[in-house]
Formats: sequence, C-alpha cells, structure tokens
Amino acid sequence: MTSGGGGAQHFLLGQGDGTFEAVPWPFGYPDNILGFAVGDAGRDGALDVYATHGGVYVSPDPNNPDVLYLNEGNSHHWVAFDLQGVSSNLDAVGSQVSLYGAWGIQVREVRAGESYGMTCSHHVHFGLGAETEIDSAIIRFPGGTEQVLIAPATDTYHDVIEAPCTLPPFDIEWAGETTLCPGEWVTLSTPYSAAGHRWNSGETDPMLTVSEPGFYRAMVTTVEGCVGLSNPLRIYRTDEVTAAISYEGDLVGCAGRSLILRGEAGGEWNWSDGTAADSLVVTSDGAFFIEADNGCEGTVRSDTLEAVFYNVPAPPVLDDVVVALPDEVVLMGNGASLNWYDAPGSMEPVAFGATFNAGLVDTTTTFYAQAVSEYGAASASAGPAVQDDGGYLENESYWLKFDVHQEVVLDSVLVFSDAQGAFLVGLIDAEGTLLEQVAVSVPEGPSYLHLNLSIPEGEDYGLRTYDTNVALWRDGSGSSLAFPYAAGELLTITSNNLSNPANSTNYYYYFYDWHVRSVSTVCTSEQVGVDVIALINGCTYPSASNFNVAATHENGSCFWTGCMDPEAINYHPLNTTADESCIYTMNPPGECPADLNSDGLTGSADLLMLLTDFGTPCQE
Repeated sequence: MTSGGGGAQHFLLGQGDGTFEAVPWPFGYPDNILGFAVGDAGRDGALDVYATHGGVYVSPDPNNPDVLYLNEGNSHHWVAFDLQGVSSNLDAVGSQVSLYGAWGIQVREVRAGESYGMTCSHHVHFGLGAETEIDSAIIRFPGGTEQVLIAPATDTYHDVIEAPCTLPPFDIEWAGETTLCPGEWVTLSTPYSAAGHRWNSGETDPMLTVSEPGFYRAMVTTVEGCVGLSNPLRIYRTDEVTAAISYEGDLVGCAGRSLILRGEAGGEWNWSDGTAADSLVVTSDGAFFIEADNGCEGTVRSDTLEAVFYNVPAPPVLDDVVVALPDEVVLMGNGASLNWYDAPGSMEPVAFGATFNAGLVDTTTTFYAQAVSEYGAASASAGPAVQDDGGYLENESYWLKFDVHQEVVLDSVLVFSDAQGAFLVGLIDAEGTLLEQVAVSVPEGPSYLHLNLSIPEGEDYGLRTYDTNVALWRDGSGSSLAFPYAAGELLTITSNNLSNPANSTNYYYYFYDWHVRSVSTVCTSEQVGVDVIALINGCTYPSASNFNVAATHENGSCFWTGCMDPEAINYHPLNTTADESCIYTMNPPGECPADLNSDGLTGSADLLMLLTDFGTPCQE
C-alpha cells in the first residue's frame, strides 16, 4: 500500500511469487491519504488501517479527520507474535521472525518506522491462508538471543520475551478488591517475590499499589535469568458504572402516542420519580433520568431525556350543506387550520384552510376535514447573499461542508450562473457518499434552486455539483468571507473541502443564501365527514299520505286523508281530505247489542268493531 497525493495511492496484492497485482483502492474517504499505520486493532487477526488525511505534507488537516478502517476479516488463518525486548529495546525493534510450514518460509521484521512519517504496529503478523499447522517459528532478537517455538498454535497471539529461558504465563495476585471505590486502593504481587519485577506502569518493586482502573501486567526475571510475563489483570472503579435510558417511540410528538422508556444500569436503580420499574410508559410532558447505586456510597445518574406531548386539536364542527345540484359548493369549518379530503382516511389533502371550494358538485357527496396544529417550527438562513471578489468556475471537485444540529429541510440556495444550463446538486456525507441529488435548471445570472432536501442531524455533510455545463460563481481569497456561517441553531456552514487548512475558509463555492427550516411536529384531529346533499322538494313527514322518502326539503305539500267528522270515533285533526272512513258508536239508547254490524250474526267481525269502539260508554 502506498499513499500520497497526485496519483500516488496504490493498493497492491502479493501473488506469492515476488510479484504484485494492483487492485482497486478500497478506502472510500474522498481526501488523499498522506500517511497511515497498519495494525490489528481488535486482536482478531485481521489487519486494520489508521489513515491520516494531512494538509500540506504532514501538517494536520482539521477539515479531514483521521479515519480508522476496520477489517471485516475472512475465513483465512493467521498467527501473530508480540515480542518483548529485555536486554536490547523494550519494543524489540530490529527483531526478525521466521515462520516455517508447508508453504516454505515467511520472514517478518519489527521496524521502528515505515517510509515517510509512518509507524506501524510492532506486532509481527503472518497470514496463513488455508493452512492450519505451523512447523516452527524462530525469533531472533537484536541482542543476539534466539528462541524457537515448535508447532505454535494458529489464529492466536504468542508472547515472546527476549531471554535465554522463559516462564509460563502466570496470574497476578492481589490483596483487597479489584473493583475500587473512589479513594480505595489494592496491592498487586506475583508468585515470584524474589525475582526482579517490571510492571507495565513503570514500577519495579515486587508489590504494586494501584488506585486507578486499567489493565496491569508484570514481567519477572529470576536469578537464573528466566523471564516470564503475567496474564493481564483488570482493575475496575465503581464510578465507571454507567446509567442510560433507551426509548421506543418519539420523545417529541402528539398526545396519545406510545412512548416507553427503559432503564439500563449496573446494580439497583430508580427512575427520577422514585419508580423502581424496568420501564415507564410516558403519556405527558416531563424530564426523566435514572439513578443507580455506584457500589460505594454514591449514585451515578443517566442523561436526562425530555418528553414533550403536544395537544391534539379537537375535531372541527361542520354543517351539512343542502343545495340544488349541480352547483358550485363552498364548505366552511370552525377553525383556520383545517385539512380537507375527498375520501375517508386519505393522507393527501385536497385543500387547506377554514374554507374549501369543492367546485362543481353534481351528486350527493361526502367530504372530510381534520383540524391541524403545528409545533416547533423554526426557519433561518445562512451564507452570503451577494457576490464578493471572485469569479465563475466550472469545477465539480470543490464544495461547501456543513454541520446539521437537528433535523432540517434545506429549502433553497442561491447561485450565480454565467449562462443558462442544467446540473445536479448532490448531498454527500462525511465519507463522500451521495445521499440524495436534485436536478436543476438555471438561467443566466442569479437564481434560487428549490431543493427541499431533508437532512438528519450530523457533521461534515457536503453540498456539491455534478454534471454541470455552466460555470458558477465562487468568492475567492480576496473576498470578505467569515466562516462559519450559522443558520440559527439549525445548521452551520463550516468550510470548503480544500485539504490545505489555509485555503479551507478562503474560498466560498457556489451556494449562497441557504434557507433552512426545522422539521416541525404536526398534530391532527380525527377526520370528520360533511355531506353535500342534493336539494329534492317534497313531503318529509313520514305520517303524511304523500310522504316522499327521497325528499330533502319540506315544501309544504304534505296532506293526510281520513275522517274529518269530529263526531266520529276515528276523527283526526290533521286530516285534510275526507274519505268514507268515519266510524260512529252503533249502540241505541238502553242496550248494547252483540250484533254490532247488524248482519244477523255475532262473530269476529262484531268483536273487531267492538275493539274499534272500545272506550265509548253505552247509552242508557
């Protein structure tokens, strides 16, 4: 692997015969790698790369931070050696390791530096491919000491100490607790009390008093000259106990939503309101944290989460409209912020506001409305709004970098073009990955580009051009630039992407007068239906003789047919048209004959007539 600018970056794959093949550059960050270090950061046998993106030569570049590329690994086998110098140098620089096996021999050296301004890991790493067995390894230290390991295990690290003989790894002994409260300490020792000691903290006494957390190891040297290295011992401190809250749902939103908080901490803990439950169901505004016992005489507290529940508006009050159809219909609600829909459950409003012009309606139709309340909306602008000293430039390699402090929408930016044309505006992340792009057309001169880009909270975004066929204005080093440019608390334009720190704030590329807004919370009521009813004149009284079930408007045409004689027992005052249905009492004075209908028979017909006349007293 080679690094540097101007086409000097190459990644070469060894072919096992002394030759190399160039493979595609695997590192995605857009800036040149001016230096790097290779090592096994995870001690998993997969070599990782720590890349530095310098400014000029080895100068640091604040606009392009260092990147650690972690190797995902594969199924191949490996072995590594961690050499410890004693009589030569502590890091065993200059040592050589020869590894023998079915492949022949591989040789590695421990080097203090690589090329220009680079230092890699001092661990000696061998890749074995599909091989699972090693014949032997010979370690030659710069002081002349040589050690031979027979059939060392694969897929692991081997600690090798510069000494004529070695002791097997041993455990550190301690008096006290390995988990310390603030102000406490523990004494460490080894089984080799008469041997010389060197602790990884630098002390050389046989016993080590420890009050700080961390990993501790000891190297011992016996009077015979044998050297041994202990297994690491970790010392904890109880104020390292952490407490945190996770949540399911949105911290900020409308009332009625589901928000569940879950506590995560070591030991026993309580919520800020004293509750000892594992989780809380939150339904109203509040600030929430947990406190956990730190194992000593104190507590550790989590960060505080703020929950906000905005009020949901009441459903609108709507009156049905009855009108002769077809006709132009205007519907009205009782609130200024209404969304109108043409179908139940629709998510696409057809109109907004207190009134809705439904246009020409030719049949009975139902429309729907819901009340809307918006919370937390904010807007701001950033960047120069006018041209300064500079010039037109057609170059897609330069762009502006910016940080987003909360989720925003970038509505528009201003550009100055030297001609009519078209291009793409791209939003990229810190690694240069294209997240979203918008196709735009511009006239000659100034124009606003309406982007409507939703951008989550994050750092080192970029706004750049692609496929441009016009030159756009950029302010140059002679202009009065004043980076950073802040859009309130929403967004900050930090610099351009030039790697030289001296130029990263001396040029302003292409996009002026940014207009951004926060993502607000919108709460809506349930949808309420309102009917537009066709006007049909007629009788609307169900008891009327001419009742019209389809009529929507009473026009006074109702009439009732029946007996109009007040002397009759079936007289009704609403009757407007007489018929022959009047019924009178039929008993002559002094008697109540059973043959009521005078047909010469007494039967059911007489009973029905009696029931009709029920309640009329017999005349005496």
